[in-house]
Amino acid sequence: MMRSTLYGAALLGFVGCTPVSLANEPATPACVYRGMQLRLAEVIEPCTRVLSHENLPKEDRVAALFVRARAYHSMMLLELAVHDYNEALELMPDNVDVLVTRGGAFRWQGKGDLELADLARASEIDPKNTRFLVALGHIYARAGNSARAIELYSQAIEIDPNKTFAFLGRKDQFIKLYNFPKALADADAAVRASQQPSLMEEPNAFFEGLPRDLHVVTLILRASLLEEMGEIERAGEDYDAAVNKDSSAFALLRRAQFGKRGSAADLVDLQEAIRREPRNVTAIYMLGLRLMAEKQFEAALLAFNQSLEINPLDGYSLRMRARLHRNAGRTEEAFQDLMLAIQVDSRILPETIPSLRMAGYWHSLQVPKTMTPELADALRACMIDTSCN
Repeated sequence: MMRSTLYGAALLGFVGCTPVSLANEPATPACVYRGMQLRLAEVIEPCTRVLSHENLPKEDRVAALFVRARAYHSMMLLELAVHDYNEALELMPDNVDVLVTRGGAFRWQGKGDLELADLARASEIDPKNTRFLVALGHIYARAGNSARAIELYSQAIEIDPNKTFAFLGRKDQFIKLYNFPKALADADAAVRASQQPSLMEEPNAFFEGLPRDLHVVTLILRASLLEEMGEIERAGEDYDAAVNKDSSAFALLRRAQFGKRGSAADLVDLQEAIRREPRNVTAIYMLGLRLMAEKQFEAALLAFNQSLEINPLDGYSLRMRARLHRNAGRTEEAFQDLMLAIQVDSRILPETIPSLRMAGYWHSLQVPKTMTPELADALRACMIDTSCN
């Protein structure tokens, strides 16, 4: 069966860089996915305007629906995205690119069975479609089958040497296999490929529920790998390059977490990250930690308060606020924060037990499965004793 694709010559006005000129339409590159990067909302209205033309050719309508759906998808407006994917597939039932991307939206909705159904259909139509191969690779990677995932990513790379997500997926599997030289080679390739995007590639990747510039993501992921390999100088160069690329909160936060530029520089990065994304809980939490390290305790308390205003159930912010309350002599507030942290985050108690043992307030080697009066007393004692960390 002939391969179905969105990217025929007639469609370049929508998915490329040259606009289609329709009657009464401004000649501007409006309904475009590739190149819009993170300005996702700007695509929706122009695509809607294009789609309002009753006599729009079927191929162009599918292309515009796909662009708008991808924008909705990247903004996590999944119901709207699926609606557009469905309409596109009604017009072109054998379009593999739409099937695979709709499957991705289903996965975000928790409908894994529907994702698998779309991938099965895509496999029947075009098993060599690179978007399909990468998506199937992700399925095997999540199932723990690294060998099969690597095979699928490799097939995608052989077909499209600029398939950034295939390099990133294969890199992750090599890391799991402790094959760091091959992982680094793929990280290098991903950085290169992200600078030479094709019409079939995505312009961004998701981190912390938000779309991030793909090239910045590849730089940061390579930097993280270089850190793990002990190549600190190269890692720092990548973090700097990521910030120089877009100065986003995402890049600034990662460079601050790297922590090799000095506390003053890290504070500047964190403050700028929060200015750009005022509700970025990770950045606010990191700022609180840095302020504590600088013994700016009142400012740190304000940071953790701000984090908890955004997410009242952030266990780590609760734990750090508990320590600040304890250090200021507010024992009851400290105890209540620590108890709530343990209640909302299962990681807190196992991480606290060693401190209780070292301070002499807990003697069992086991992490209790339930809260007992004895454990509560030990936790309260820790919230009195400033050396219990």
